[in-house]
Amino acid sequence: MLTILVTAIFVINACVVLHPLKLAPGGVAFVLSLSKTFTKVLGEWAMTLYLVGSFAVIYSTMATLYDGYARLIDNSIKIITPAVKFCDDHKGMVVTLYRLLHLMRKTKEGLECRQYTPRVRTDIKLYQGSLTGECADDE
Repeated sequence: MLTILVTAIFVINACVVLHPLKLAPGGVAFVLSLSKTFTKVLGEWAMTLYLVGSFAVIYSTMATLYDGYARLIDNSIKIITPAVKFCDDHKGMVVTLYRLLHLMRKTKEGLECRQYTPRVRTDIKLYQGSLTGECADDE
């Protein structure tokens, strides 16, 4: 919860102070320019406090990401292992499904490239009375 609060303060400070001043560099220069805004408002001691705090926030975020990444890999392996075992046990069915999907993709691509050209029959003669219900053989 504290991390969210600190992050929100950083973002609000950047929007309110840096954006109107057109001071929005990237990387380390961003942290230094943001720390200067605290210095202008609170004094020289605020820059040191800000830099220590920003280091702590970034370090804790990276530690959390590394921990989360390890758990993600572990959970992914647990999910994928049964699928790999199923594929090994049912190779024939997997190959058949693969071929079927490939055939369906080729058919879909072929249908997407088709153009419909309507054909007009020219051998049919329309008679004046055909719309009124009269027979064409009356002539």
